[in-house]
Amino acid sequence: MDNKLLKVGLVACALVPAMALAQQDITSELDASVRFGLGLNTEPDTDLSVRNYSSRIRWAGSADVDENLKIVSYLELGLDQDSGVDNTRHGWLGVTGDFGTVTAGKQYDAFYDAVTSKVDVAYWDSCNFEIGCERISSTLKYASVESDGLQFMGSALLLDGDDEVLNGFDLGAKFSSGELELGVGVSYLNERIVQDENNLILGTVDDGFAIGASAAIDLGGSTASATLQFADEDYAIERDGVYGATLTYSTDQYYGLFTAINGDNRTPFSITGGYVMPIIQDRALVYIEVGLRDDDVEGQSTDFNARSVLVFNFGKISGG
Repeated sequence: MDNKLLKVGLVACALVPAMALAQQDITSELDASVRFGLGLNTEPDTDLSVRNYSSRIRWAGSADVDENLKIVSYLELGLDQDSGVDNTRHGWLGVTGDFGTVTAGKQYDAFYDAVTSKVDVAYWDSCNFEIGCERISSTLKYASVESDGLQFMGSALLLDGDDEVLNGFDLGAKFSSGELELGVGVSYLNERIVQDENNLILGTVDDGFAIGASAAIDLGGSTASATLQFADEDYAIERDGVYGATLTYSTDQYYGLFTAINGDNRTPFSITGGYVMPIIQDRALVYIEVGLRDDDVEGQSTDFNARSVLVFNFGKISGG
């Protein structure tokens, strides 16, 4: 019996340090955020309602493979006030190391990271017309390590269940020097089927491309940014190519942006302004946001929208 106890003790002494090391190599964070508010829209009909503004559950994890290689993952689920968990906002898995970071799953593409992200500053009424604002499933993305202020990125769209090997790709680059950051990007989509909002097939469009550039400057307590973008008629699914521009200005508590596009004999635009009011540090805050949007469609008036959203963050639960 004593011999058996000695063996068990030796095994336990060997396992405890190994388990402690393993726990240090693995991290996990879980948090949730409930976001409800009062919203007003005037088009197509005047509507005032209490809404769920993207309440969510988030989980982030990582595991060290060795000193220079780490597995990373992120999952963010959207919550509906009636049906519960109703969509996946983000969901990707990847590896990061000295070579950069490779991720696969539902995520923003490289064009967004390089160009559009600089002007996506509003809480809700943002990214109305810009390129790359959707988080797309089946996206494979690479981002290099930043070196001397320069970073490269690329992504490929590899959709399941079709006869295309590559459905599209994006290439981008960012350069930062002092208070200034610049970004450029190009996006390409293969020939694809076009559907309406009821998933009825309307036809197909040929291969299309888009290009864009952006700039952001830290003004000391505030940031100003701008982007110029162009999409040809097949990428934009319009009769003509589309040009777009966005200007933004933001501080820790205030933000404003103006966006306009021109194409197909129309010039839609949107204007948004917002204020962030902290209540309990980062745990609870209120967003107050107002905006105008005009789609330049005959017979349709300019939409005025406003919202006041209370955000409560439950706080992170960490493990490892």
